[in-house]
Amino acid sequence: MLLGLNLGLGHFFGSFMTWGFLMAFLFNVFGNVMDFKKGYSTIIASLIVFLSYFSTDHFFNFDNAKPTLYLYWALIDVGTLSLIIITHLFLKERPHRATIYVFFGLTFNSFLLFGMYIDIWIIGNKSPWWFWGLYTYGINVVDYVMIIALITGKDFLGLVKLGKYLKRKIMVYFDSKSSVQKRLAHNILQA
Repeated sequence: MLLGLNLGLGHFFGSFMTWGFLMAFLFNVFGNVMDFKKGYSTIIASLIVFLSYFSTDHFFNFDNAKPTLYLYWALIDVGTLSLIIITHLFLKERPHRATIYVFFGLTFNSFLLFGMYIDIWIIGNKSPWWFWGLYTYGINVVDYVMIIALITGKDFLGLVKLGKYLKRKIMVYFDSKSSVQKRLAHNILQA
């Protein structure tokens, strides 16, 4: 009984996420046509993620699930992420902040899926522990966050701002290291 309930919930959440990415795609197309959204980055990201979720949701049978499914889903997420990046590079489209949320989301989901595959298939764990809870809630929350980001186009969690801050700090660190190295090399050459 409980297993049947979980399979039903899996179908429901899968369908809901697919629907959410379809709505995000349609909203971004509408926004671009009505000229209140600029660029194609969110259209590209939402279309590719929608097609990825749609294809995996409709061509998978939950009743015959095997632990290798987690590896399959992780590879699909990595492929989806790669396709979004390649499409942006090919079209010379600069990633929108909502697309950066999709990058973070798909990367996080891939790590969780790889972790579940390793835990169940390689290690052979059969009993639930805290990582399984993190996986269950993490995957769903991240999917909701990606949908909200694609629809609103806002940096509502501050991920882009945090990324820019860290990049600035790293650049300052390496600039200071390189200036010390340059002065040291200059002093050695003059000696």
